[in-house]
Amino acid sequence: MRILVTGGNGFIGAHVIGQLVANGHVVSSFDVSEPSPVVESIEDEVSFVSGDVTDPVEVYDAIARFEPDRIVHLAGLLGHASQARPRAAFSVNVDGTFNVLEAADGLGVDRVIAASSAAVYGDVSSDVDRLDETVPRRPTSVYGLTKQVVEDIGSVYRDQRGLQFTAIEPVHGLGPGRRRGNLQDVSIVKAAVAGERIPVPARSNPFEIVYVEDEARAFVDAALADDLPNDRYLIGSGERTTLVDFVDAVREHVPNATFELEPVENEDRLSGLPPSNTTRIRGDFGWRPEYTISEAIGAYVSWLRDNPSSWEFDRDVVPWSTE
Repeated sequence: MRILVTGGNGFIGAHVIGQLVANGHVVSSFDVSEPSPVVESIEDEVSFVSGDVTDPVEVYDAIARFEPDRIVHLAGLLGHASQARPRAAFSVNVDGTFNVLEAADGLGVDRVIAASSAAVYGDVSSDVDRLDETVPRRPTSVYGLTKQVVEDIGSVYRDQRGLQFTAIEPVHGLGPGRRRGNLQDVSIVKAAVAGERIPVPARSNPFEIVYVEDEARAFVDAALADDLPNDRYLIGSGERTTLVDFVDAVREHVPNATFELEPVENEDRLSGLPPSNTTRIRGDFGWRPEYTISEAIGAYVSWLRDNPSSWEFDRDVVPWSTE
């Protein structure tokens, strides 16, 4: 199958490409950035096209030239950047999605799988024990709002144009290649492997993590499935942690890691979302997370050690550092 991946050089995109190539599919990556180090070993097997999803002509031309059977649409502006640049967030996330859907529909592509986010749920009622797709979407951030619009636009194309569309709603992802967005957990793991000592706020707010290979597999499963029974799928590990517990889990894999746990007087919510219930995607595609949080950390640590030239520890991305 021929599959075009927008944002294919990004965090999830690189792993989606890797899994598709490993399964014998012909893949093209459409992105404004350079290829991720994650796909370095398979660069010769992928067609990399430089382009911007906000430009409808570039999007149309890329799809017309490659003639994909299906599209995995991952290009987008992430949370912190969206909050800081709301106009750009709507341009990239919303207009970019419209450009992809319009071109796909016009050129006869039968399916588009789009990246959404668990951020669409935002302010969840305190009586919700498990988050699933039946919970009302009430985004509280610019990013979450743009992703809600992405879902709704896609549903219109699904219902009125007959385009096979579904949105995948991941919780926070961890793993090789993450360079943007909330980098707190990434910084902790990288600091441990690099032998750096950094301050970490001793927050007790729970948050959920899913390993990037599990994230990518959800997009691949949806892209390759025979049918798409639903237009939205929440994915996550179903397991929450805190920064304090996360640090302890990192120490299991890097015993000599040292951190400065700092008390927090007024905790803001790192994530107010309850743990995910992924019954829908398990039932439709058989998807389930293969990595626990500890296993995800271990896999990430191993990748960092095996690829020392592909990353470096940068104190500038540690959001709580006072140095």
